[in-house]
Amino acid sequence: MNMWQQFIAAVAVLVVTTVFHFKRAFETWSGVLLALHAGWRLTLMSLRRWWNLTWAGVARWGRYTARVFSNWHRLTPMRLKGWLGVSWRSLRRWLAFSAAGVRRWYRAMRRVWHALAFVAVALYAAREPGLTARNMRKSRGMSRTTWVAHRGNRAVAPENTEAAIGQAVNAGFSSAEIDVYLVGDEQQPDQQRVMVTHGVRYTAPSWWDLFFPRLEGIPGATQECQGVNLELKSPQFVEACDVSRVHESLAYAQYMPARIPELEDVLRRYGNEIRIFVELKKSTVSASRNTELGLQVGALLLKHVRDPEMRWVASFDLDALLAAKSVDPSIHTMLNYIEVTFAANDVIKLKPFKEGMAKRALRVALDHGLNAVNLDVNHLPVQMHDADGPVSPGEYFRRRGVTLSTFSLARTNESILDRVIAVEPDFHVTDFMPKPGY
Repeated sequence: MNMWQQFIAAVAVLVVTTVFHFKRAFETWSGVLLALHAGWRLTLMSLRRWWNLTWAGVARWGRYTARVFSNWHRLTPMRLKGWLGVSWRSLRRWLAFSAAGVRRWYRAMRRVWHALAFVAVALYAAREPGLTARNMRKSRGMSRTTWVAHRGNRAVAPENTEAAIGQAVNAGFSSAEIDVYLVGDEQQPDQQRVMVTHGVRYTAPSWWDLFFPRLEGIPGATQECQGVNLELKSPQFVEACDVSRVHESLAYAQYMPARIPELEDVLRRYGNEIRIFVELKKSTVSASRNTELGLQVGALLLKHVRDPEMRWVASFDLDALLAAKSVDPSIHTMLNYIEVTFAANDVIKLKPFKEGMAKRALRVALDHGLNAVNLDVNHLPVQMHDADGPVSPGEYFRRRGVTLSTFSLARTNESILDRVIAVEPDFHVTDFMPKPGY
């Protein structure tokens, strides 16, 4: 097929796919609206019937009561007893009718709820098709790509803890990523330690966290660790923080309490069992701490990790990476690279990775002697132009001696899996792994 035939075929596939998805979305949402309309009509009719019969019963009781008490001089114990009996029977009939109406309404609404649940599941399945057997068969072509458990196997254990890394090892994954900060007073460098945590500002958890991500801070941790900058606290204080309630609190009950570990303890236990990408987080206090963090992490990797191929550091901060590299050339450095733009009100938006931006990231790595670059797989082009024609971004980087790593923090569905296959990275960092063994 020539270029125009390929273009026409691509447009035809796009049109057919768009029409199919629109039809499926319309049918799904029309089913939701019909179920809601039926439930509302049933509820309104039941409420109206209950109100009419209740009002009629109250009116009859009121008229009878008026007749009984109309002539006070004729009110006898017998008539008073009869009035009490009629009132009690009327109240029982009304309660029985109300209870029966509620039961009938509940049985009918349960059918509506089941229909809504079915539609919701169908809608979710349409949005997140998940990993089918076909996807798994396709994933066998990804023998080049190694899947990296982001902050450990955080699906079953609190992130960035020894339990999360241990669960990644037990699940059969060969690589994991963790985040570290330098903790302790700068005036006492001998008391500083490298601690494994994604953030240093924990806040009180809220129901808001279930629906919207935090702009600042991380929900959870014990109360005494909230609202303070952990970088400036002692390592003993940080290590005592219980982070078992961070994010998915209910799933982590069996790990309570879960402590923030020292990097040295993690490397001593797992450094020679699984490849650990140590991400050097930018300091919230001063830029000098980034360089010191790189030096200390490099020394710890050299001390505890025997295989040079297992010594990896990653960071958005170039100075921290160069500091770690200066400890020993065997330490592999990976640059987490993004380009951002500022919209109204200084809202940060990620720029999509076109080919020129990917080449700029590659140029930064080559200019500073870095081993790898980590880019968002959803923003990468699926092809890059080389001298002999279009190639995958992974192959383009490898030809120039740089390892390409990608990441996606969304659920690994069919579309992301297809994109990883097309990009052909050496590593892919994700929260949701398709299956162990990569």
